Amino acid sequence: PNIDPVGDMLYLKQGDEFGIEGSIVYAGSQAQASEIPNGLQVEIEVIYGTQEIDLVVDVGQDGRFLGSMILPSRVPLNPQMPVSTSVLNVPGGGSSITNTDISVTVDSKSPQALFNLADYPDSSLTLLDSDLLGDVTVTVTMVDEIGMMDGPLQVSWVFVRDNNAIAGTDDSGELTMIIDGDTNDVYQSSLDLNPLNDMRIESGDYIWFWITSTDKSGNEIIGQGSDSAPRQVTLRIMEFLGAYSRSVINPTLTPEINDIMTIETFWENPGKRDGELVVGLYELVDGNQWREALSTQTTGKITIALPAESSSVTAVFEWEAWRAGQPNLYLIIDEDFDNPYQAITGINVKQPVSTEEGGSDSQIVIIAAVAAVAVLAVALVMMRSRADDDYYYDDDEESYYEDDSWEYEDEEDGEDEEEDGEDEEEDGEG
Repeated sequence: PNIDPVGDMLYLKQGDEFGIEGSIVYAGSQAQASEIPNGLQVEIEVIYGTQEIDLVVDVGQDGRFLGSMILPSRVPLNPQMPVSTSVLNVPGGGSSITNTDISVTVDSKSPQALFNLADYPDSSLTLLDSDLLGDVTVTVTMVDEIGMMDGPLQVSWVFVRDNNAIAGTDDSGELTMIIDGDTNDVYQSSLDLNPLNDMRIESGDYIWFWITSTDKSGNEIIGQGSDSAPRQVTLRIMEFLGAYSRSVINPTLTPEINDIMTIETFWENPGKRDGELVVGLYELVDGNQWREALSTQTTGKITIALPAESSSVTAVFEWEAWRAGQPNLYLIIDEDFDNPYQAITGINVKQPVSTEEGGSDSQIVIIAAVAAVAVLAVALVMMRSRADDDYYYDDDEESYYEDDSWEYEDEEDGEDEEEDGEDEEEDGEG
């Protein structure tokens, strides 16, 4: 790997190749040599365990040199080894002083991640609630003899479903070192583990979490928490799923203006997390103006507490009918007017009966009333006439008998007169 030196120390793995670049200076003044004789060379030497590894390179006319060497592919007895440089073929009576300012450290052991449940039980990534993934404290202890790369610990994660990584959910972050130990370094930070694609977490989903940082020599971590063996984090679906279910409107769906309607709403929370909704009843007027309903205007919005796995939790609102037609009533949560939560439908306010619009109806009513009076009058007249007829019928009956007696007397008188006449005629004849 391309590893930058830390001060005068270069961290390597066995078998790595490293290079040294330098210049020739005078020992006393530390001024760079300007006149370089022919044949001037530099010897680079490392004692790797018991093996002496050296390299001789030429010095250029500018007084600089460059060389590289490959380390053995075995674990050294001592991980830290000085690198010495000395000048060869110094002309005349000059001499060279060996420089041992730099050294290499060969780290042959890969680091391991420890999720310490004993010391950090709440932040060792065992079980996470699905609704709290936005702020997850993560603590990782890195075990390494030589030490991890300087700076924060780099980590990555991805959501998994049916043992396959879910595309678009992979993300990365970093943990800050809070304890710098001899062989154990502790890192801790708060991470947002929510999926980047805003997918809905389902039962059975889990997270793979691993460390991408290496140690100072470039060794990748091994064991749990590595790229090849990520830590599996169980997810528990713990969401608040408060929702509106239905409503009952009383006393009628066809009120008249100024009638007050009672709207009893029912709410549920099938989730496993308690929660609450702040709800108000509003009417959308003229397409762009929100008007508070009667109860919201007088007593304010209602806070509806919804325990986990609850149903049929009620909240009652009131609305006063103020104009004819179908009102646009909405239940609004947290004053989110851009997304009306639930419409209350079915109400249809009756048209009022006005003088102008109902003139013909009034005339019909008046005519009907007059007709009823006329019919009543005719009925009374007929009843009165019948009563009079009965009265006169009684009088006639009496007159009938009187007249009969009179006629009878007249007939008798007539007969007497006729008899008298006949007698007179007879007398005359005689």
